[in-house]
Amino acid sequence: MTVAELRKALDGLSDDAPVCIAELDEAFGTRIESAEIVEKARIRSDDAADVESVDLTGGSDRALVLRYA
Repeated sequence: MTVAELRKALDGLSDDAPVCIAELDEAFGTRIESAEIVEKARIRSDDAADVESVDLTGGSDRALVLRYA
């Protein structure tokens, strides 16, 4: 997902709506604890099935990281 796709998905959502994360293949959700921009991410794969498709260091890509508990 890109930032543009995320913005489009958020269109019309109220500012006080909760933000949650759910895995694609399971009914699991939780509250996001923090959001950060990582400046040196390395995108290894666009395949959603690839568990470790992004490294948070060692690259030159910027990525939005949502951390959950």
